[in-house]
Amino acid sequence: MRLFILNSKEEVKKNNQLATPSTDKTNSPDHVYVDRNGARTPPVPPPKPSVSDPNKQAVPLLRKRIQLESVVTPGNPRDVYSVESELGTGASGTVRLGRNKRTGQIVAIKVMKLDKQPNRDLIISEIAVMKRIRHENIVNYLESYILKNENQLWVIMEYLDGGALTDVVTETVMSTDVIAAVVRECVKALVFLHDQNIIHRLIKKLSKWQFSSYLSSAS
Repeated sequence: MRLFILNSKEEVKKNNQLATPSTDKTNSPDHVYVDRNGARTPPVPPPKPSVSDPNKQAVPLLRKRIQLESVVTPGNPRDVYSVESELGTGASGTVRLGRNKRTGQIVAIKVMKLDKQPNRDLIISEIAVMKRIRHENIVNYLESYILKNENQLWVIMEYLDGGALTDVVTETVMSTDVIAAVVRECVKALVFLHDQNIIHRLIKKLSKWQFSSYLSSAS
């Protein structure tokens, strides 16, 4: 684009005569302008639409998949566990009752569709944190698997058959001493986590499957 500084009607007329469209259409289908020195100024071509490279998009996903596979147990979980009734469904997956075929241990299996998980880095971090903590007041992590053909992640946890705290509060009247005992046991678990530089991201009575975040010394 050229900027003309116009001082008079005569200058306007002169510039209008000089800056006229060329009839030569060989260089561009649009108009080509000629200034007073005879220089040809083709129009600026429109920007090319950006085309995302699928290979560049696939690389981070592949890297996260490799990282996830490095923290899970190899093999097919169906060879180890039988899947039984559904215990509940949440935003990130479904929790089902399971049984270890060899030992008979009852477990809780959280089944997650990997393509429905917006943040796989968080899943990797959560599994890494859960693998290294053991406490009597924390539902302990047992192991996890990836089902490649079904694009699923199975997280195997301890199963607690005592019911949810919500049911206890709804169906009974808890005394002050009982409430204090429940709070004390919860605080013990939180103190243990804090001593490990781990913070729980959501504390509530319905939090059966909330994972934790690890704080490094720099944090």
